[in-house]
Amino acid sequence: MRSFWVAHQQHPNVEFEFYQEVIRQRAPRVRPLVMVWEQAEQPVALLAGRIEEEREPIRFGYRTWPGLRRRMFCSVTGGLLGEIEPGRTLPALATALERYRLDYAVLSNLPVGSPLGAAMEKQLPAWRRDHAARTNAHWQMSLPATYEEFLGRRKKKHRYWLQRLGRVLERDFPGRVRLARFRDPATVEEFCRDAARLSARTYQRQLGAGFTGNKETRRHCASLAADGRLRGYILYVDEEPRAYWLAAVIGRTLFLFSTGYDPDFRKYEVGTVLFLEMIADACREGLVRVDFGLGAAAYKERFGDEHWEEKHFYIFAPTWRGALLNGQLTVNRLVENSARWALAQAQLVAKTKRAWRQKLAKSDTAPGNTARDDSAD
Repeated sequence: MRSFWVAHQQHPNVEFEFYQEVIRQRAPRVRPLVMVWEQAEQPVALLAGRIEEEREPIRFGYRTWPGLRRRMFCSVTGGLLGEIEPGRTLPALATALERYRLDYAVLSNLPVGSPLGAAMEKQLPAWRRDHAARTNAHWQMSLPATYEEFLGRRKKKHRYWLQRLGRVLERDFPGRVRLARFRDPATVEEFCRDAARLSARTYQRQLGAGFTGNKETRRHCASLAADGRLRGYILYVDEEPRAYWLAAVIGRTLFLFSTGYDPDFRKYEVGTVLFLEMIADACREGLVRVDFGLGAAAYKERFGDEHWEEKHFYIFAPTWRGALLNGQLTVNRLVENSARWALAQAQLVAKTKRAWRQKLAKSDTAPGNTARDDSAD
């Protein structure tokens, strides 16, 4: 199975070694579950995921509260490998629900309108599928052969602004700016230490997101570095980290994981300065695209040239607990969606999110010592 898995993996979240590491670090509350379909005793399709046991969170904005206890199967993003067919996937999920006493199964981040997602919505009765699920934009950017061509794609005003950013930073901090690239195994600890130090001061860390620098993350970075696929960047000013990017190369695609910057340097757009260096390197390497991942962010819309909508697709067990959890999730989403709609009508979405983020950052940070991390936008 491993050779088939490795040959078909196309997303960093489903890489074989990383999958194993996540299971090891999160045991015993997390167990592996992998479904394999064979033809002539050879694997032709695979669904990688894990069984998790904890309370289903009730979410509102950036706040969460514990809800009903649940036992679920969650597929890994990108975990559908090979020739996946809805006709055999749905029965397999139904069997797993019964065999492992699961309350529901969720297929993570499938494109809206995908054959498997469409089959789930069409074939499952209403009380066994999800409702009011929120979609997320997934952005990508195609890369030209040279960095000069990348700049040439931008409008004249935008191109001038991009070229000016680095010069202004160097002008105001002459000889005090240093850009560090982290790719080798020997540099992993330094990158994780400094990126985590910067990320720890962000509101995303209050949400449990962003770069943590924990054992699981460090081992993932070490694994990527061992294969020559790690792309870590940190911009230092006066030897203090002011911005970072974490990315990895799979095939000819650069996958962006997380980024953060020091708001004291907001006017210098240090995150963008670092992003441009990363793109220049990617062009020199001959990469063909950048995958920005899930979620909306200004820089994704600014640089991305392709996007689609994704969401989680659920199948609930035909039990009273499955029905209760479906009800909790549906009510939670309806309330949150209604609040978002009301704020959008009043044109207060951005202002509310900004105020909430500032409150979260201040709750764990001294004044003037906050940073921003865009990995959870």
